[in-house]
Formats: sequence, C-alpha cells, structure tokens
Amino acid sequence: MEDEAKGVKKKWTKVKIFQTAMLSVIVVGLITAACIYGYFVNYYSSHFYEGTMVNGLDFSDLTEEQGEALLQQKINEWEIKVLEREGASEIINAEQISMTYENDGSLKDLYIAQQPLLWGIRLFGDKTYDVPSGFTYDEDALRSLFDDFKDVREFVPVKDAELVQNEDGTWRIDPEVVGTEMNQTAAYEALQEAVVTQKEELDLEEYYKNPKVYAEDEKLVDEMEERNVIFSLTRAVIYVQFGNDQIIIDENMLRDWLVEDKTERYRIDEEKVRQFVQGLYDTYNAGHEGQLFKTKNGKVLTLEIFETEGWNMDVEKSCERYLKAIQEGYQGVLGPVMTRLDGEGNDTGNLYVEISVDEQMMWLMVDGEPKVETPIVTGGADEPDASNLPVEYLIAEFNSRSTPTNGIWTIKKKQSPHFMKGPMLSNGRYEYTLDVTYWLPFNDLIGIHDNYQRVDYGGTIYQTSGSHGCINTPYDAVEEIYNTVSPGTMVIVYGMDKGEDVFAPKPESEEEPEEQDQQQKMTAEEAAEEAA
Repeated sequence: MEDEAKGVKKKWTKVKIFQTAMLSVIVVGLITAACIYGYFVNYYSSHFYEGTMVNGLDFSDLTEEQGEALLQQKINEWEIKVLEREGASEIINAEQISMTYENDGSLKDLYIAQQPLLWGIRLFGDKTYDVPSGFTYDEDALRSLFDDFKDVREFVPVKDAELVQNEDGTWRIDPEVVGTEMNQTAAYEALQEAVVTQKEELDLEEYYKNPKVYAEDEKLVDEMEERNVIFSLTRAVIYVQFGNDQIIIDENMLRDWLVEDKTERYRIDEEKVRQFVQGLYDTYNAGHEGQLFKTKNGKVLTLEIFETEGWNMDVEKSCERYLKAIQEGYQGVLGPVMTRLDGEGNDTGNLYVEISVDEQMMWLMVDGEPKVETPIVTGGADEPDASNLPVEYLIAEFNSRSTPTNGIWTIKKKQSPHFMKGPMLSNGRYEYTLDVTYWLPFNDLIGIHDNYQRVDYGGTIYQTSGSHGCINTPYDAVEEIYNTVSPGTMVIVYGMDKGEDVFAPKPESEEEPEEQDQQQKMTAEEAAEEAA
C-alpha cells in the first residue's frame, strides 16, 4: 500500500510541474504578444502602414515628416503637358510657377484615420489615399505661360465653309477653316484645375471653337449646285441689233425666263423665248418686202430694197438659235435666222454676195458660211474734204463716183469676157476703157469684175484711188463667185454713215449730174455694158 501511495504522489507531482510550465509559457507568450502589439500600436501611431499609397506615392513606414518631404519632392518634380491642335504642345513645371508645398494637416488626419489600435486588421486592408498636396503657386506666372501658348498667341480664327463666286462666274465652296481659336477663359480654368490636382497631361481639344458649317454640308452643297445651274442658264449676254435699235438678252431677262425643273432644277422656258422672238418678228420683220439683213459680223441691218426679193425672219429657227446660244453661255452679237424670199414670199435658199464698203471686203455666202472671202476696191468715199486731200485723190475723185450702199440688189446677168468703157468725153474719147474677164452687174452701171491693172486690194485704197463705183475684185475670187452665182442672186452692199456704231439706211443712190444726164439717154441694159 505504501509503495502504491508513493507512486501516485510521484505521478501527481509531474502533472503539476507540466501544468506550471505550460502556464508559464502561456503567460510569457501573452506578455510577448502584448509587447509586440504595443510596439506596433506605438509604431503605427507615427508611421504609415506598410503598403500605404498617398497621391500615388509609396508612404510605407514613413513618418509624417518623411511623407511631407516626399510630397515636396513630388511637387518639385511635377510637370504637366498641355496638348494643343495640329500636334502642338506646351510643358509647364513646378519651378516655372513657383510651386511651394504647404502642410495643411492632411497627413496627420490620415494618421488618425489609420486607427493604429486596429493595426492587426487595418494592415491588410486597402490603404490608398488622395490628400490635398497643400501647395501654392504663382497665378500670374501661370497666366503668363498660358498667354504664350502657340494657339493662344498666334491662333488661326475659325471660319465656316461658304459659297464663293469664281472669276468665270461659277460658284464653289470655300472650305471651312477649323483653326486654333479656343474659348480661352474656359481653357485657362481647366489648366488651373489641372495644376491644383497635379495632372500630368491636359488636352485642350474640348475648349477649341469649331466651324458651324462644313464643306460637305448638304444645304450648302445644294445651294452651290442651284446657283451654278442658274448661272449656266443666265450667263449669256446676247446683243440683237436692228438698225438703230439694240435689244440685249442678259441676266435680268434670262432670270425671268427660268422655270423650275424636277430633274435639272431649272431650265429656260422655250415658250418665253418663242414669245421674245415673235415680238422681234412683229416689231422689225417686213415679211416678203425684206428690209432686214444680218451681216457676216452679226449686225442686223435695215436696208433699202431695190429688188422684189427680200429677207424674212424664221421664228422657229431663231428660237432654236437663241436657246442654243443661251445654253452655251454665248456672249456677243447674234442676229435671228433670216431666210431669203422671192417676190411672192417663198423661201429661195441662202446664197448671196455681201459687200462691206467700210471694211473693203466681200463675201460669197452659201448656207451661212463664207465660200469666198476677199478684199476689194470700191468707189471713192462720199463728200470728200478737198482741203485735206492730196492732188492724186482729187484727180481720182474727178473720175470716180461712190459705190451705192445700204441696199439689196440682184445680179442682172453674167458675162465673160466683157469690154468696159466709160462716158464719152468732149474730145470724142472714152473716159476709160478696160477689158475684164468676168462681169456681174447688179445696179445699172455698177457691177463686180476683175481688174488686171490693180495689184493691191482692201484697206484705204478706195479713198485715194477708188473705182468708178464698181467692185474691183482679185481675179481668183471673182472667178469663183462668177462660177457660183446666177442671175437673180442677191447682192447686199452696206457701210456706216460717218462712223456711227449702228447701220442705218442711206438715201437713194447719189449720182453725179453728168452721169445722170447720160443715164437718162441710155437704157438700163446699155448702161450696164458701158459702166466701169
């Protein structure tokens, strides 16, 4: 029994020793843990938690003073890139605007917000913070830098796309100018905000002004197309000359002729053109009596009619001519379409001889085109001023007479060859004699013929060495005319009266008294063979 009791007592002593040891370990552990916990509570009362980020900076284990120094360093290193248009940019740094850090207590407030007594929990949570950097800067310096920005100092004004008329009268779209003009007040306020928040980049694009109208604007394009259509239909300037009267088809008249068209926007109203031409016909046309004539150079003359045949205005063809001219934008003189009529008013075709005394030119016109174009020499000028003329002119004038002008005649006959002789003088001789190959009389003593005695034609020869009233013509030209025309072919002769700008009828042909007496004794047939 005694041995058994001793064994139990011994066993109990070991348990007690173990329990005491364990208790001691626990106590020591608690004391150590308390010391460690207290240490970190104390530590994080003056330091930031591990992993703390403030304004993007690593504040791990930093004190308030160290954090302040880091913020100051960041301010010193700060710069911002300001983006402008067309690839331009500006850089502003802390030194340029004298940025100075000022501690406003934000970091101390952050310590309190850390709650160091709960460091064991807060240590593993999110520890990212943004606090005011607490700095000042020179606003005048910032404003000065802003005013020196390229797009502020040398901005290109914004401009809307617009319609512009070209030199030729057509319209085009002058494209917009996006420019570099901005709302400077708003842009500067955005820069100030970027500085305060220490942004590293600022794009000013949203503060620029932009055009309100662009080149592709449908309304603008539509207006341009409409203006060009109207211009193309109203650009013609057509002069229609009737004697002393001049009618002008111009933009004002053409705009009144415009009518809307579903496919082409606008067109010229053909009925209004027809009414215009019909008005010309009613006012100026003389029907088969034929007082109208359009020269090769576009003048429409009022001529005396010495024959039954004349000219008539073709209303329909004239409408077609003017419509085409309007569509092509023709500018110049353009007479109506004239057709030749016989004595009964029937169209006889378009073959005639045209003679311009002032230009000293003759044309054989066939279907509106000159088949023959040649210089000529006609009779001398009317009413010469002897005080200003050389003796040679006076001698020539004594033996010559003027070519009758501003009239319509017809060729009486064709003769080849022909011997010409002038009036008989008191000594029994003829004033002149001349062998010609081709003779085409059209007005009693006056006709078209060659003259081997002449070498030069045209110009002012007729003023000092003119014919006796006939149309002296180079051989080759008169030959072709002779072989083309026939008796009855019209001959139109015209000239200006004393340099006037328009043609007008002249009085009936003026003949010298001596020639009048001689002609009274001769038949028209005899006179034609005797004339020069």
